[in-house]
Amino acid sequence: MGFDGPNPLYRVNYAMRTYIWCRAVGPEEATIARDRLTSVVRSALLDYPCLQAKDPRQSFQVIVDENSMREEFSEITLLKGDRVLCGGYVGYTLGINEVVTRQDIGEISEIELAISQQGVTDQNLDASTWTNTYSVE
Repeated sequence: MGFDGPNPLYRVNYAMRTYIWCRAVGPEEATIARDRLTSVVRSALLDYPCLQAKDPRQSFQVIVDENSMREEFSEITLLKGDRVLCGGYVGYTLGINEVVTRQDIGEISEIELAISQQGVTDQNLDASTWTNTYSVE
């Protein structure tokens, strides 16, 4: 994608799921609560992704792909008594600009390059010699 200073910058997409679980007395109450919480999660992701990190880089960006959003719901599970549990999730693709940083381990001031004999073949490989050495600063 480019560079952020000396470090390479990549656009990475992650398949994400945000799960919602509700427990209530009675299946109707649990289903209503689950549906409302799912709507809140979806709205929060679409309106303003709270995934915005505190990052000083100008290239930092988090994007929730709204075209990839989907909702899935589980069956109602009966717990003790009249209590039930139901859940669901909001699935989406999350795109993030990531930088691979490299730690400086040293600095070189001179590189020696050597050019070997041109036209080396399998027959004269043993007889090839180093002919020129260059210093680059």
